Amino acid sequence: MNRNIMSQREHAIVCNLRKLPQRILSLHDHDHITDLVLHNLCGQECFNFNKAAYLVDNPDFNCLKGVSGFWQRDGASIQTCNLWESPDECAERIRSLPFNTQVREIERCSLKKGMQAELALAREIAKELEMSEPQFCVWSLKYGNHGVLIFEPCEDEYSQEIVTDGCSLLGFCPIF
Repeated sequence: MNRNIMSQREHAIVCNLRKLPQRILSLHDHDHITDLVLHNLCGQECFNFNKAAYLVDNPDFNCLKGVSGFWQRDGASIQTCNLWESPDECAERIRSLPFNTQVREIERCSLKKGMQAELALAREIAKELEMSEPQFCVWSLKYGNHGVLIFEPCEDEYSQEIVTDGCSLLGFCPIF
């Protein structure tokens, strides 16, 4: 396959990602927009992950902290609300999901400040979250922080570059 030609699946993902900046801006004052964006990114209409954990690494405070989690199995809990039309209701439901709570309770020493290898730590956290065949990506955030996404894909028809580019949109969301 010629990788210069975007697959239909990659095109659908890019179309979904194209809408996210405007959605983020429209909810700029919403406390839990990160949860909404993560659920949008991980859902079937975008990356179609089975599980995902979003963490932020802050080397200045020597802290790697879980921010939000997604598990496709929990989708039924929020299926009846539209992320972008009922953000408060959806965020409240997302916040109460056990997997999301488990991810938010993760706290470790910084990946970037310590000497721990990214891959080893990603595998350790993935095992704790019962992910099989996990993948991860890391990207720069403002103020010297780093975003970390550990995920279990349902399919692998897109490039790692698209995942990293898409997940970098989480950097525009406030963290609470």
